[in-house]
Amino acid sequence: MIGSKISFVFMLVLVHLPFLILNLERAVSGADPHAIHGVASIVLVLLLLFSGFVMGYTNQTFYPRWFSAYWLVGVFFMVVGYLLKLYVVLIPFVLLYAVPLYGLVHYTGHSEETVYPLVHAAVGWGAGIIGYGIGHSRFRRRDPQQAT
Repeated sequence: MIGSKISFVFMLVLVHLPFLILNLERAVSGADPHAIHGVASIVLVLLLLFSGFVMGYTNQTFYPRWFSAYWLVGVFFMVVGYLLKLYVVLIPFVLLYAVPLYGLVHYTGHSEETVYPLVHAAVGWGAGIIGYGIGHSRFRRRDPQQAT
């Protein structure tokens, strides 16, 4: 059982990688993202929303805990790394959690560099949890014969 949950976290990391690669150059240089980066970040948010919906619809009760833990760990290490000036800790977590959603800056404008990683983590977490809530509510409305 724990293996499937570890696989879930590994899958989250794998889903983020193409978006990390696409947004990395603009994010590291601090340049404004282009429209393609914004579109890519919106696609990632939609993927997180859809994955949450599927997990809720199939009644995967572990999803909210593990998904929240995934994002909370990232936010925790980003905050600790920033406050203690431990950039060795900060950089990998910013790369994994904030850079894939860097294109959102295209739509929101540049915010302070210390704030946007946390906002992007909140957007990613929120998309998955909202998707799960919608899917779970649809699961409970299904015909009882379909639920089995």
